[in-house]
Amino acid sequence: MSIASQKLVFVFVRLILTSVHLPASIKLNFATASQYWKGSPLSRQLFGGLWEMVRKNLLLTGKPGIGKTTVICKVLKLLPPQVVVDGFFTEEIREGGERIGFQIVTLKGQRAWLALKGLSSPLQVGKYGVDERAIESVIVPSLKSAIAHSDLIVIDEIAKMELSHPQFAEIVWQCLESPKPVLGAIQKSHLPFLDKVRLREDVWLWEVTKGNRNEMPEKIAKVLMQVLQRPEFG
Repeated sequence: MSIASQKLVFVFVRLILTSVHLPASIKLNFATASQYWKGSPLSRQLFGGLWEMVRKNLLLTGKPGIGKTTVICKVLKLLPPQVVVDGFFTEEIREGGERIGFQIVTLKGQRAWLALKGLSSPLQVGKYGVDERAIESVIVPSLKSAIAHSDLIVIDEIAKMELSHPQFAEIVWQCLESPKPVLGAIQKSHLPFLDKVRLREDVWLWEVTKGNRNEMPEKIAKVLMQVLQRPEFG
């Protein structure tokens, strides 16, 4: 298939998928079933790689502490050095074995407190106060820069704490809507925005478990390189 034909097919498939209006319950079932369908022998036989063509956003999910961030870091090390990557990680901070908060660390080396136990803030998630400045002055600018200048956007993670600030959901949605692929992690809980992200036709969910986390980085890196080589991302 020529490059021009691939572009036309991609646009046509995406138009069909995004223009169908279904009740939320049906869409949720569709999203769940699609994770099986995209890898089924019948799907591969009938459509080849078309199902994967519409999935440019790869999001890892799984239990807390299962190793989603570790998988993402290993994936980045497997990518060629010419791939420009930008975005952020959320790092757990402990003192004396006790978790005291979380810091944002951008891929450009910027670091800021996202949340701290006992911090006075209008944004509270459990016993942690969320620092609005970390989202407004670090996360949002980092992701805007990633949309404009990178080949791949990293978002670790899309979760309740980050979503306590409305600007976070807005910039995450812009990243997902952008022409750039996204590699990230998404909290497994069911919040309205998290469910909305999972229902996107261009999101490919990867469940991280103890049994697959060692082999997953190589698989994801391979998929990402295929995505980055597609004509619509070239």
